Amino acid sequence: MNARLFLLAPAAAAVLLSAQNTGAGIFLQTYTVGTDIPDDSSNGLLNSQTVAMAEPTITSVSIGLSIDPSPGKSAFLGDLYVYVEHNSALSVLINRPGRTASGLTGYSDNQSLSITLEDGSPDIHGYRVSASTPLSGSLTGTWGPDGRATDPRSVVNTDARTQPLGAFTGANANGTWNLFVSDLSGGGAHRLAGWTLSITTAAVPEPQVWIAGCGLFAWAGWRGVRTSRKRSVPLPQ
Repeated sequence: MNARLFLLAPAAAAVLLSAQNTGAGIFLQTYTVGTDIPDDSSNGLLNSQTVAMAEPTITSVSIGLSIDPSPGKSAFLGDLYVYVEHNSALSVLINRPGRTASGLTGYSDNQSLSITLEDGSPDIHGYRVSASTPLSGSLTGTWGPDGRATDPRSVVNTDARTQPLGAFTGANANGTWNLFVSDLSGGGAHRLAGWTLSITTAAVPEPQVWIAGCGLFAWAGWRGVRTSRKRSVPLPQ
C-alpha cells in the first residue's frame, strides 16, 4: 500500500499548485501645478512625475487635466497643444481643438477646462455641440484624446488619430511621466492648474490549491488500500 501511495503522491502534489490573479494594480495621483503656460510659444510647460508600482504592466491609462485662464487674462481653448509621454511612448491629448481646413484658428472659447481623457470617449477635437456654438461655461466631462500626431500649426480635424492613450498598453508603468502643455497662438494666456494620472496594470498570478489535486490524493490512497487488501488474501498452495 505504502509504495503505491508514495509513488502517486508527487504527481498529485504537482497539480495541487496552480495560479489565480491577485487583482489589477491601480495608480491614481493628482498633481497640483499652478504655473502659467508661455503664450504663443512652442517651448510650452513640462511637468514631470515619477511612478513606482509593484505590478507595472499597463492595461489602461486615463488623464485628468485642469487648465484655467491666467489671472486677469483671456484664454482660448483652440490655442492648446497637450501631450503625455513615458519612456518611448506618447499620446496626444489635445491638438488645437476645433481646427479644420476652413477654421485654422480653432475654437475661440474663452473658458477653463476640467476634463478626463480616456480612449473610447468622444473626440476632444470637436467638443462643441455645433461648430458655430461657443461654450457658455467651462469645458468638463470625459473625452477621448485628440490622438492627432500632426504638427499643431497645421493639424485639422480630418487628420488620422494615431496616438491614443492605448499607446502605453503593455508598457512598464514605472519611471518618469511627462505632461507637456503649450499655447500656440497669441492674445490669451493659460495656466496649468494641475493634472491627474490614472494607471491600471495587469494582475499578478499567485499560487492556489485546486480541489482536483485533493481528488488525486484520495484516488491514490484508495488504490493503495485496495491493492493492500488484494495482497492479504492467501495464495493457493
